[in-house]
Amino acid sequence: MKTSNIFLSIVLLLFFFSSSHCHANHDTSSISIKGTMTLKLFFDEVQKQTGWKTIYNTRTPEKKYFKDITVEVNFKNVNITTALIELKKYICSKNDKKYSHMPFFETKTIVVGPSYNPPDYDPISRVNLKHISCDKMSEIIIQNGYKAPKDRRLNMVLFYTKYQKEVMSLINKYDVELINSNEVILKPPIY
Repeated sequence: MKTSNIFLSIVLLLFFFSSSHCHANHDTSSISIKGTMTLKLFFDEVQKQTGWKTIYNTRTPEKKYFKDITVEVNFKNVNITTALIELKKYICSKNDKKYSHMPFFETKTIVVGPSYNPPDYDPISRVNLKHISCDKMSEIIIQNGYKAPKDRRLNMVLFYTKYQKEVMSLINKYDVELINSNEVILKPPIY
């Protein structure tokens, strides 16, 4: 498998296993880093100060090593989210317009590599289920005409955000605590 395919697989896996749909996309950690250094040294210092880990796509199609980019930073008690935004602006304006990084807040991981914009991108939503298994919920969603991959480890279903209203109404209807254990989950209630 090519390095770029492995990197893309890691990014997609982290995306699917990152925070649930209602998790805020920010972190309250602050950093204080000043000086000229490689990107690797910068992220090593971020890890020391905040616990955030970094994964690098070490080779791009152009054979560019992003971790070797030199950056000049002056962050004093700056929120990690703000620092990452400023860092990306700096690198894209001074060094490499193809540079990108993606923070995954639940796992406190930053993936560094080339920017990637898939041609037919449909945003994905995900919901952790409370009372029904992801296998049963996925089956219900599929029976109603939508795609719904699942993550058994997190008891989560995934679906295209453009169908969020329809899929969430199904989840709200079926992901409920059962009072009568004789109820049949997969058949909709008769009114």
